[in-house]
Amino acid sequence: MGAGENLTGLNVGGLAAGAGENISGCNLALLAVGSGERMKGLSVAGVAAGSGETITGITLAGLAVGCGNEIKGLSVAILAVGAPTVTGGQAAVVVGGEEVRGVSIAPAYFAVRGAGARMAGFSLSAFNHIRGEQRGVTLGIFNYAYEVSGFQLGLLNHIESNPKWARWLPIFNTRFN
Repeated sequence: MGAGENLTGLNVGGLAAGAGENISGCNLALLAVGSGERMKGLSVAGVAAGSGETITGITLAGLAVGCGNEIKGLSVAILAVGAPTVTGGQAAVVVGGEEVRGVSIAPAYFAVRGAGARMAGFSLSAFNHIRGEQRGVTLGIFNYAYEVSGFQLGLLNHIESNPKWARWLPIFNTRFN
């Protein structure tokens, strides 16, 4: 099922559902749901869901959820969830972006990097890798951040902006300067 411009309402595609511009409503497909610009509402895809600009709402995909600008809402995939800006709740083996706000569950890897890299909220991951500012809590085996307003809990925690003696700490780390 597809449209050159917009799809609105209940959109069910045997293999895929997509629109050249915007897709909104309840979007279901065995393989993929996608839009060239914005996707809004409930989107469920067996393999992937993506949009050129923004995704807003609840998005569930077998492998991945991604877009070119911002994901807002709840996004769940087996393999990956990512966009430059990610806001809300997200769960996948890998979650990432330049700015991630909300609750992230990424059993393998949580990545925040890029220009103005910032995390705000909570992240649970084996490796929380924040190449910028962390505002909130990370819980993992290894936690890494440049700056922290909050704290890290894990086997090994690193905060680059801390004094030398407090950069690498076991169990708990926070800003000490």
